[in-house]
Amino acid sequence: MVEFEIRIWPDIFQQLSGCQRGSLAIKRLNAIHGKYRISNDDFLYTLSVFIYEPIRLIEKYGYRTLTDNEKLAIYYWYRNMGIEMGIKHIPSTYESFEFWQQSYERKYMIKKDSEFVDGEHAISKYTINFFLTRVPNFMSGFGRKVIIAMLDDRLREATGYEKQPQFLSDMLDFCLKNISFFVRYFFLPRYKPSKIVSEETEPGVHTLLKADFGIHPDYENGYETGCVGNLEDNVFGDLGEMTEDSLMDILLNF
Repeated sequence: MVEFEIRIWPDIFQQLSGCQRGSLAIKRLNAIHGKYRISNDDFLYTLSVFIYEPIRLIEKYGYRTLTDNEKLAIYYWYRNMGIEMGIKHIPSTYESFEFWQQSYERKYMIKKDSEFVDGEHAISKYTINFFLTRVPNFMSGFGRKVIIAMLDDRLREATGYEKQPQFLSDMLDFCLKNISFFVRYFFLPRYKPSKIVSEETEPGVHTLLKADFGIHPDYENGYETGCVGNLEDNVFGDLGEMTEDSLMDILLNF
């Protein structure tokens, strides 16, 4: 699931706004999720993670903080994506959704019985392994500790990981803040947009220009949106609809 979403995310990011390719990507995403029994609240929480966690990381380690308009742009972009995915009851303001997320975490992100911890630990272990794909084998153990050290206590305990040495957390904090300092004062501004996906190399086929997470052998020569993931080719779900009320929420709160 993690690998699939990494592959299809560029299509959604670059083509969401009413374009066929973005709509196909969301339909494919819905088809993959449709195999599982996922509650609307779980969909909502996952959507909130994509909004607020990057903002919090940028606020803490970015070379500058985000403006209020930038934060609202992130919120409304993902809100629109959630609506197209068919997610219901998305809070209508940036602040109310953040409050909902924090309430959800206090209620559900807690230490549980070993049976549940084992399941959540297995999922988190797969996710960590995926992000260690590009790390040499002899460094994977240390890389795993680094990732765990970046988790806040609530998430770490809920997924069954031990607390890492304090010096490791301090080292990460020092390194990330120094990186932001060098980016702010010594890096030249970007002079052209950062493009992730190529134009079509042949009808319907695109290639990843930036393989930050490695390229699966199946996608080395490009990919078709309808063939990404572990489903039969060209299986799509349904799109949610932008209702008049949803549109008015955006216009009145922007």
